[in-house]
Amino acid sequence: MEFLRGRHWQMPPAVSSGQLETRRRNLRAALQLVVENDGRMTRAEIARRSGLTSATVSSLLSELIQNGYVRDGRLAASTGGKPATTLNIDRKRHSILVIVLRPLLLHGAILDLAGDMVVDVVEHLTTRVTPETVAGFAARLMDESNHEVLGVGLQIPGTTNHGRVIESVQLGWHEEPITDLVQAAVGAPCIAINDADAEALAESVSSPDAGRSCLFVHLGEGIGAAIVHDGKLMLGPTGRVGEIGHVRVVYEGSRNVCRCGLTGCLESTSSLSAMLGPAFRDEADLDEIRALAATTDANERLSDGARALARAIRLICATLDIGDVIIGGAAPALGDTFITDITDDLETYPAHGTQAITVRYAQSKNPFQGIGQHALRELLGIRWAAPTVGEDSPTFRETASRETA
Repeated sequence: MEFLRGRHWQMPPAVSSGQLETRRRNLRAALQLVVENDGRMTRAEIARRSGLTSATVSSLLSELIQNGYVRDGRLAASTGGKPATTLNIDRKRHSILVIVLRPLLLHGAILDLAGDMVVDVVEHLTTRVTPETVAGFAARLMDESNHEVLGVGLQIPGTTNHGRVIESVQLGWHEEPITDLVQAAVGAPCIAINDADAEALAESVSSPDAGRSCLFVHLGEGIGAAIVHDGKLMLGPTGRVGEIGHVRVVYEGSRNVCRCGLTGCLESTSSLSAMLGPAFRDEADLDEIRALAATTDANERLSDGARALARAIRLICATLDIGDVIIGGAAPALGDTFITDITDDLETYPAHGTQAITVRYAQSKNPFQGIGQHALRELLGIRWAAPTVGEDSPTFRETASRETA
């Protein structure tokens, strides 16, 4: 977030760095409350929630309004005196670009500050996507925006860390500085996240029944996983948590050769490419996937894939004390039988001493929800969905400083 982190907003030179950070923190917290309660929150309510003075809250909101993040809305219901004015997200000034990458497809959107889609663009490719292709697509998407673009979020099938794609077998990329290329093309900050992490964030928003800790598994041409605990993604020191696709889980009998060159990898048995055959592509729609899953040839491979995936799930859940497992990517198109096969294997061979494991499909239907949430958090330090108990977005009272900077 450049404005709230400092590029578009500067305190006078005499102000200390501590006061500067206090002001930014309070601006973020005030904006978070408006986003959570679009059209329902007033200045007086923000003051009550925060413990800050009315003058400080008024100053914070004036700055957010001046810089195009918040606008005055309708009058609230009168409680006896002059009706207060509610506060709305300003949808007309800023936007975020989000792009979901697939080997032969780019799906981009322009989202306003409320998270609503302003523009939706799909580009089918005849050759495998390159970093330069993505940068050009981002620049064209930028031209479609009538807003000031805060930044660009990329959702990538592969391992990402600090803006680099460390490895993407699906895209054929290795150590690609993708965010630098896109940032140079559009002149705005760019952040990247892998598929599993983005989908896990989307699920934590769209599924109120998600547990305190959960394992999210993305199935497509490849396999990736994400661990969410108390609303936070577990990333690890190099950002590689969840890279389970090339862990060997099949030792007996004839083992499939994985595209990494080894045999018995989880991806070689449980990816949708392995289970549905070479006709599967990440760009396939749900009807195409259902048709592939209904073939006789796929039945045995789906059963084998479910068994191998259950092995990986059992070990991860036993290690991390997780009881909730969510299967996403294109996997929901496989139907209930696949989930039943995983569950049956987990129940037939339980890891004694561990908690029971519940497996279900992902529920989020919005392809941009996860990358949008991640981009908003990285760019502005806020999120669209209201924080729930235990999440890493604290309440306003916990976040806002009592100092009046």
